[in-house]
Amino acid sequence: MRSNRREHPDRVAAWIERAAAYPIEPEDGEIALKRIDMIMAHDTLLRLGEMRQPTLVLCGGQDFCTPLPLSEEIAHAIPGAELVVVPDQRPPGRARKWGGIFSDCE
Repeated sequence: MRSNRREHPDRVAAWIERAAAYPIEPEDGEIALKRIDMIMAHDTLLRLGEMRQPTLVLCGGQDFCTPLPLSEEIAHAIPGAELVVVPDQRPPGRARKWGGIFSDCE
């Protein structure tokens, strides 16, 4: 994420704006901004190359926390990882369809 912040500040700014723009409850905007701060501070991208386990990276087509370009960066950093994009899907915490996707992967 930090490399993305340096190389594409316009994308990061657009992501922050999108993430904070869809509050369901009045306090959701503030919560979203706090989550963004936590996400931006957490950067283990360089360590992903150390992973030696089979890895499936799932990306929802409407996932604003880890949109496709970031999911691609994650999958590329993990040796042998497979990236699966689920169109029109939100993050797992907000969608019920993920259960079926997980069972399909078994």
